[in-house]
Amino acid sequence: MPRTLTANFRNLAASKSAAPYQVLEVDWGAPTGVQYYLDRPASSFITPDNFRIPAAGVDANVNVLQWPACSLSMKEGQIGATEQTQVVLDDAAGAITAILNTTDQQRKLVTVWRMFDDPTCVWGTDNAEILTGVLRPFDWTASNNQITLNLGDLGPLLAKSISCPATAAVFPNIPNQYQDKNIPLCWGYAQRVEAVLVSRPWSTSITQATDGSSPVTVNIADDPDSMGVDGTGQTSYPAFLGLDSVLVKFNQSSSPGDVPSTATITKNWEPTLATAVVLGTVDGANHPRIIIQDQHIQPLAVGDTLDAIVAAGTNVQICMAKYGIYATTLATIITQSPWPGWYIVAFSDPQNIIAANLEIGDQIKFLKNGQPMRAWPVGSVLRALSGSYIYLANALPSKNVARVEGFGSVADQAGANRKDFITLGAYRSTHLAGSSTTTTSGTSFQVNLNDNTWNNPPGAGLGQNVTSITFPGSPRDLDNTLDDDRIWVTLEGVEDRGDSTGNLIANPATIILQYLENPHLMNVAAGSINAASFTAAATALANYQCGFAQLEAADGLSLLQHIAQLCHSFLFFDQGQANLVVLSDAAATVQHTFDTTTSDNLLQGSLSQSETPVDDIVNDLTFKWRGAWDDKTGNKLMDSKNARLTSIAAFGRMAREINPVDIYWRRGDVAAERDWWLAHLSNIYRYVRFTAFLDALVLQPGDWINLTWIDGGGRNLFGGPKAMLVTQTTDTGKDGLVQIEARYAAFVYE
Repeated sequence: MPRTLTANFRNLAASKSAAPYQVLEVDWGAPTGVQYYLDRPASSFITPDNFRIPAAGVDANVNVLQWPACSLSMKEGQIGATEQTQVVLDDAAGAITAILNTTDQQRKLVTVWRMFDDPTCVWGTDNAEILTGVLRPFDWTASNNQITLNLGDLGPLLAKSISCPATAAVFPNIPNQYQDKNIPLCWGYAQRVEAVLVSRPWSTSITQATDGSSPVTVNIADDPDSMGVDGTGQTSYPAFLGLDSVLVKFNQSSSPGDVPSTATITKNWEPTLATAVVLGTVDGANHPRIIIQDQHIQPLAVGDTLDAIVAAGTNVQICMAKYGIYATTLATIITQSPWPGWYIVAFSDPQNIIAANLEIGDQIKFLKNGQPMRAWPVGSVLRALSGSYIYLANALPSKNVARVEGFGSVADQAGANRKDFITLGAYRSTHLAGSSTTTTSGTSFQVNLNDNTWNNPPGAGLGQNVTSITFPGSPRDLDNTLDDDRIWVTLEGVEDRGDSTGNLIANPATIILQYLENPHLMNVAAGSINAASFTAAATALANYQCGFAQLEAADGLSLLQHIAQLCHSFLFFDQGQANLVVLSDAAATVQHTFDTTTSDNLLQGSLSQSETPVDDIVNDLTFKWRGAWDDKTGNKLMDSKNARLTSIAAFGRMAREINPVDIYWRRGDVAAERDWWLAHLSNIYRYVRFTAFLDALVLQPGDWINLTWIDGGGRNLFGGPKAMLVTQTTDTGKDGLVQIEARYAAFVYE
């Protein structure tokens, strides 16, 4: 879309008799502040009323000797849109030299203003922002009192790391393998994103073998302070030593790192006689009756004789997904009921805990009473008996969690085992791409879509709300078919209100905008974003739905340009604002007309033409597409491929691969983007370059123009007006001319 210029400016820009000039603005920061530099004395204006220049801050001792050529160009895969340029100043009094020698001046804000020496143009209203960028004085040069400064666009200011590391300072109970891992940032419908475990019950290992005595004091690998437990020896914690239940008290070392801390362990366990899986329940007040089967009893050798080794009064632990571990005693056991090889067992449950929480698939441990404490070797794990495992699935609040999975062994209908994902808990009802997924409910974990635990008060700790999933115990304790405690989450990610109640952000243009303006990401001020360009881009990309997760720390600007390239768009900075433009090879609204007759806004003799080299054509295009995000099935990229047969017949096969294409979850979006690029890259474009006057300053890359050139002999070089896409505009500086590069498709191969 064209630049925003006032009517006064545009009228004078179209006038060949206007007197243009430029003003250089540099914000040096404290203590110098904002300074303005002119190429002439303030008293030399045609109308010396001081309305043509700023009222304050003009340094009369510094003159601009050479203005920069301010160029905006459209480059596929670019980071910025402004070529680095230079400005030369006469610093006879040494003011700028003194500033440059004080502190590091890189990335100071620089603005080049265009104005007209005419009473209708007033500074502060009609001045046009031609370049807003940064100063790069790290290689400035000085010769004969002249300072040459390098200027670049605003891109470096946005080249910041985007990440959300899970640090021990914020999450003191985080396991070592997850420490400093980046919490995923999920967009759209993100499939199977591995969540980061940020808190679990304390765990350590013994560094001395136990001898079977009770109590016994041994050295441990970690200090109580680092585990978040009492190290004074006053608190007794239920725990597991290896596979057995114990009580433990900790004593903090007086010299951590040099002298190990200790744990005093007391018997609180009984050896396991057998384990069984709950297959069903029948009625029974205060004595719930549970159905088990010999084929689901371990060890298998006692499956047919369980009633011979357990009896009423046998100690029992029931591992319930909903409640956790519950200790009780066996009340009765009935054999061969309701069928041969089956048992009905009942347990003491005076508080109705078992009846209220038991689920099919929960585990029962039958324990042997009155045995001495067992010995354990060095390295045995000592861990809390119970406690929550907390995972973070998204670094920001999410719209919805659709599915939570672990990975482990699954038995198929034939009884054979295979490795696969195992759904934990429940689906939630959701509508995606117009289709509904029916879900069921479950309570084996809790989802908090807008968890402020590590952002309370706001700005503290992590500094932002997140999406968390809390298990009452480890996932593997609740489902022992899992290989480990890792979980993968399929979710609808970041939404536009920041509290899980807004609209899902899935459009690639809106994702780029959210990266820019979200205070927890790039935090760009609203005034530095051309919102209208993002609205237009989102409309043009309305049929696309993204679904991906940023899993690693990334340079923000490079990441945004990567997303933009994968939706045939480009991001650039003009007039102090970020702009997003969707590329198009089909003519859109014409913003400006150039001709040598009616408008007469072309410099005679400046026209040149060229064509895309045939060697640059691509007629066989492959996208390497990542359809899922889990590390089990998503590491192998899939091919999405198409070709232009007529172009291949004309020029031979010329292939290209774009890798990775990792922002889409639907195959149709990948194919649509692939085909757009294939049509674009298989065209031959005719490029036109010409010089225009300052009325062309209204144009930005991506705007469409009409060009008609009638030569001196009356010939129309184009055979009529041609709609062209502007690819580059350059304000050449002091001479008041603008160079334009534009293109149109000369040949299309379908």
